[in-house]
Amino acid sequence: MLSAWQSLGSLLLAKCARKPRVSHTHVLADDDALGLLLGLTALPKATHLTSYSYRVRRSSNEQLLAGLTRRLRELGLATGEEGFNLDFHAIRHHGEDTPLEKHYVPRRSHRTRAMLTFFARDHASTEMVYANADLTKAEQAREIIAFADYWQNVTGTDPGLLVFDSKLTTYKVLSELTERGIRWLTLRERGPKLIADLHALPASEWKTIRVERSGRYRLWRHFIDSTGTLHLTDDALTLELRLRAYHPVLIDAGLADQSTPIPWLDGRQLRFRFPPR
Repeated sequence: MLSAWQSLGSLLLAKCARKPRVSHTHVLADDDALGLLLGLTALPKATHLTSYSYRVRRSSNEQLLAGLTRRLRELGLATGEEGFNLDFHAIRHHGEDTPLEKHYVPRRSHRTRAMLTFFARDHASTEMVYANADLTKAEQAREIIAFADYWQNVTGTDPGLLVFDSKLTTYKVLSELTERGIRWLTLRERGPKLIADLHALPASEWKTIRVERSGRYRLWRHFIDSTGTLHLTDDALTLELRLRAYHPVLIDAGLADQSTPIPWLDGRQLRFRFPPR
């Protein structure tokens, strides 16, 4: 019988290995070392992990989120001082005969059977501090209040500035936030009148800007997938990277001179060593 920690740890390992879906975890099951890390002979298969996630109660999720948020705050990663970004995300259902409600799925540009999820991210660190994947249409307008109550219970204070889309909640709930002293900012819907007003502005009212796209996300993914040799000492963890074409960009960004303390390794400094070209 697998414990809750072993099941949850297996899901976390899949995320660390950047496997986007639970069904892709079979590629990790053959790694004996990963199983040993959780006290198992092998990691559980996708069938167990999928069924485990369906059996978890909402109260257990809230306990986990609260513990994670408290630890993040201790590390200065989710203070909430600069506010939070809030949004809904519809996860499309692939199957038949489902009791799920219909929600708008942006990637498909239409409404279909989907699971509605809500999440809140710290604006400064972008760390996710709250999520709910068990919402109905009748409940979604007040989910922002549920987040405010959650943050009050975890931290003892109401959340800072809340930023969200104009369709996330109702005017009644916005009034409730205002009466509670919680600041909020909505992103206005780009309706036909707003677009027409913008087009009517004279050229002198516009300022042309140029946005350089550096492909940072692609570079970051390449960096995360890099391999090398780890050297562990009493005060540092040094990763000696194998030669890659994009290393000059990382060196110019100062990564070669950067040291980052690792809280869960007694404060050892994480350093990167680049091979000579």
